[in-house]
Amino acid sequence: MSLVKSLGFNYEKLSDNLKIISMSPRLFTEGALYFYMEKLVKNLKPERLIVDSLARHYDEEEFLELARSLILLCKKHGVTCLLTSLEDLMKGEELTISTAVDNTVSLWFNCSGNEVKRMITVFKERMSTHDPHKHTLHIEKGEVVIRWAYNWGGLGLKWWRRSSKPWRRFSAHPFQ
Repeated sequence: MSLVKSLGFNYEKLSDNLKIISMSPRLFTEGALYFYMEKLVKNLKPERLIVDSLARHYDEEEFLELARSLILLCKKHGVTCLLTSLEDLMKGEELTISTAVDNTVSLWFNCSGNEVKRMITVFKERMSTHDPHKHTLHIEKGEVVIRWAYNWGGLGLKWWRRSSKPWRRFSAHPFQ
């Protein structure tokens, strides 16, 4: 909860619509964690489920099986599932689960010389044309700003379409 507050959110206002469950995946086998998550999905009936990186807690085969199972569980119950991974999607290591997911977005750091840039790309956006190029991502005054320096001919994420601006802003505080 302290992280939520440190990001500027009023947790008391969010608590009616937000449930944060913090636990260590090291305490569970991948099968036990799946059944725990299944129980949460059935009992809490969330609209969204966000699972922060499990890849470092399980070997690759266990992680991929758990990820596929969670994705299919969420699809079955109409829940939007967001799984994070520390793996480098740019190298294609985690794209083996791409057939089960509707969207794949990669965020990473580009280190060049003395400069570190946040980067973003959309690998997959099912049933939609998307911009597959790499873009620079900035956080300015509490907002996420994505910039690109070329004309991409109208292709892009849904919220970028038909924009003549070379950048778009998205609020990092959707509940305020």
